[in-house]
Amino acid sequence: MKVDWLKQAGAESVSLAALPALQAPLQRPAASITAAFTQKLSEALMRTPQCRAFDELIALGFWLRKSNLQAYMQDIDGMAKPLGLVVHYTPANVDTMFMYSWVCSLLAGNSNIVRISTKGSALQSTLLDTLLRILNEPEFSALEQANQFIQFDHQQVSGEALSLCADARILWGGDASVNRIRALPVKPRCRDISFADRHSVCAINGDAVTAADDTTLKRLAEGLWRDINPFLQQACSSPRALVWLGSQADKQRFFCLLAQWQGTQPVLENLRNEQLAFGQWLVATGQASALQQYGRLCIPEMAAGQPLVAPEHPGQWILPVHSLPGLPDLSRLITAKLQTLSYWGLEKETLVKFLAEPSITGVDRAVPVGQALDFSPFWDGYDLIAELTRQVRVH
Repeated sequence: MKVDWLKQAGAESVSLAALPALQAPLQRPAASITAAFTQKLSEALMRTPQCRAFDELIALGFWLRKSNLQAYMQDIDGMAKPLGLVVHYTPANVDTMFMYSWVCSLLAGNSNIVRISTKGSALQSTLLDTLLRILNEPEFSALEQANQFIQFDHQQVSGEALSLCADARILWGGDASVNRIRALPVKPRCRDISFADRHSVCAINGDAVTAADDTTLKRLAEGLWRDINPFLQQACSSPRALVWLGSQADKQRFFCLLAQWQGTQPVLENLRNEQLAFGQWLVATGQASALQQYGRLCIPEMAAGQPLVAPEHPGQWILPVHSLPGLPDLSRLITAKLQTLSYWGLEKETLVKFLAEPSITGVDRAVPVGQALDFSPFWDGYDLIAELTRQVRVH
C-alpha cells in the first residue's frame, strides 16, 4: 500500500479506517528494520540534490547516521516495550523538528500518526517526499503500515478521534496550542509529552574573550552564528539573547568578527524593518539603552534587571545583550521558560555547580556554543525514548 498524506478540508474528518497504523503490529525497540530505514533515509537526505539545497535537511541526515543513533539504541533496556500508538502534533515554525521526536518513537518500536502542519513550505515538501519515498520501499513495508503522516485543520473532529486512539501524544507548539490539544479526550493511561513555549540564551565569558586571539574568536563567531541563523531563531533551543559576563573590553571586537562571519547576503527589507521596530521599541520603553546593527544581526544593549527574553521577541536575528558582572548574577534572570544555555569561556564544573542550585528553575541542557540546535533524546527535561516505552519487571 502506498503511503499518502491524507489532506482534509472543511468539516470533513480524517477516516480512521484509512490509517493502518491503528492496526499495525508493533516493533521491538531498536529493531533492525528501524536501523536500516533510518540509515537509508540519512543517506538520501545527505546525498539527494533536492535535499542538499536545505542545510536543515543535511543536518537531519547527519543526525540519522547509524553511528549516532546506535548510541541511543544501546541504552534501551532489554525489557523495554513500546507503548503502542503515538500521535504527534507538530510545530509550524520549524519544519524538521517533528522528525527528531518521531524517530525517537520509531526507535522505541511504536506505531505513529503524525499530524503535519498545514502551513506548507518547500523544505517540508522536499522532506516528506523523500521520507515517504524511502518508507514505501518494499523492505520497509512493516514500518510503512505503522506510520502515517496526515494533515487536518484544528477545527475538525478528527483531532478528538485521533486523540482517543493515542497511547501517548507528543505536543509541539505554543502554550495556547498545547493546552488546546491537552483538552482533547484521551485514554486514562495516555502519556503526554509537551514541548510548549521555551526560549534559550547564550552566555559568553568576556574575560576569556579578552585573552583569546582572533582565530579563536572567529571559531566562536562561527559557532554562535550556526546556533542563531537557522529558522530565524524560531527553534526553542536557538539563542534569543546573549549574556555577556565579566570584562566588556572586547565586546565590540567580537561583534565585528561576528558580523564578518555572516557573509554579505543582504537582509530583506521587511525583516530589517521588523528588527528595527522591535529594537526601537525596547529603547523607547527603557528596556534597552542602545541599539546597533552588526551584519544581519540587530543587537540591543539591555538595561539592568530586564527579562532575559521579552515575550514579544519575534526572532528575526535579533540578539539582545545582557551585560552582567559574573555567572552568579545570571541566576536571578533565569525562569522556568529557559530551555538551553549555550556557553563559551566557562568551565563545565563551574556550570554544573551553578545549575545544581535549587533556585535555578530553568535550563534543561547546557551545551558549548555551536551545539544549541544539536538534538538528542534528552530534550526539554525528558528522556524521550524512556517516556515512549514501558518497562516490564520480573521478580
